[in-house]
Amino acid sequence: MMLPTDSFIYDTAEHEPERGASAPMIPLAPRLNAHIYPHDYFHLKTSSGHDYIGEYIDIQQRSAVPAWQQPSSLSCGEPVPDLALFRVILPESVFQLTNEEEARLLKVPYEDLSKCIGLRQVYLTNAYVWLPISSITDIAIITHGEVIQNSYCQFGGKGVCNSYFILHQIRYCMNKFGEVELTSSVIHHSQFSSFARSDSPSFLHPPSYNHRIYTALGSLRTEINKLMHTKRMFQRNGYTMNHYLSAECWQYLCARLRGGCAIVDGEVDRVRRLFLSDLAQEKKKFHAQRLTTIQVETQEELIHVRRVFGASFCVGARCAPKVSDGVLPVKTGSAINAVWPPSGTPNTTKITKKRKRATRKCDTILIKFDHATSIAAVTVVFTRLIVGQDEEVIDILKSIGHNELIENLVVIDIDVGMEFVHNGQRMMIEEINGDMVTASNSDDEILCLHKNDITCL
Repeated sequence: MMLPTDSFIYDTAEHEPERGASAPMIPLAPRLNAHIYPHDYFHLKTSSGHDYIGEYIDIQQRSAVPAWQQPSSLSCGEPVPDLALFRVILPESVFQLTNEEEARLLKVPYEDLSKCIGLRQVYLTNAYVWLPISSITDIAIITHGEVIQNSYCQFGGKGVCNSYFILHQIRYCMNKFGEVELTSSVIHHSQFSSFARSDSPSFLHPPSYNHRIYTALGSLRTEINKLMHTKRMFQRNGYTMNHYLSAECWQYLCARLRGGCAIVDGEVDRVRRLFLSDLAQEKKKFHAQRLTTIQVETQEELIHVRRVFGASFCVGARCAPKVSDGVLPVKTGSAINAVWPPSGTPNTTKITKKRKRATRKCDTILIKFDHATSIAAVTVVFTRLIVGQDEEVIDILKSIGHNELIENLVVIDIDVGMEFVHNGQRMMIEEINGDMVTASNSDDEILCLHKNDITCL
């Protein structure tokens, strides 16, 4: 099992470090530009380049930390005034089980936790490590598996690069032979909290930075999902909605997407309607209002955005379920809305109207943030597709991990002599060679097709 090089283990829970009744330390994490609270979870990167997940516990001056617990990568003369203590959280990907008994103890009952399929699991440990506060690179969203299955989770999930679920705690201890032994126990959902101070009333303790980012991103994703699940048939320049977004959430979002998406800063002049206290109104022009735009116009940029919002972001089903329907799955013949931009250089399409000619981008996402009002104007241009008829559907479903439906679409029961319609013409299958089908129409014209392109009558 790979633990941080400078980590240390507490054999018993009674000796594990925990803050007492003193006021909590809320230091500033420089990479996040935010104050952090104890018992929030973070991504960590050491000076040696190793990545870890840790629960922030405490912060102390370097002189107060025992020398044998300090990171070996820090030189004696290096000016690091404070060191933060983190509990190590181990991802399943780096955990190596040594025998079948350990595998049995850590088995996930996916038959009861179906919503956790496709999510990444992490384990709570009794290993701790002291690192500089600058080691924090991002927040980590860790949710108990039963909470994901049985309650409403606003954010996180499949495809979010810093989202995980947890079920077990792993403890390391030394036996009488001086060997490290591993024990595992199930964490009850009432004993695990995803965020610091989440049990305290908001009027006593405001939410932590992690909780505020989680809530703001979840609210934004929910509003965009409503656009993607619309039943409206036609769109010319896309659907647009306005959503309030805090300045710190916008700063976090830009930091996550910068380098993977086009982010453009600009200024605009706006005329705003002002409502005065005596019921008078005024329209006033404001100059050089700061505006920042995130543009998603290629598949590569869409993949980068989905690492923040999830694998199914900007894909929606047009049919809404009823209460009596229960779960309404996407199946063959279902209509979906999907943002599926071209790969590489963005494409443009000419739209001819009676009076003018307009140009717009194909399948795109634009998020324009007004810094003066903290309003994000989200524009989504998508394509309506039919599952089982449009070729792009298989690639879209693959990108969101819908493996079961993909298999049903690929396996098509066809036979020689079967009739189907292609481009408005009735055709008959003459020969089947693997995935390729040879067919003819009433004029004896021969056409070679892939069997996924065939929709039988």
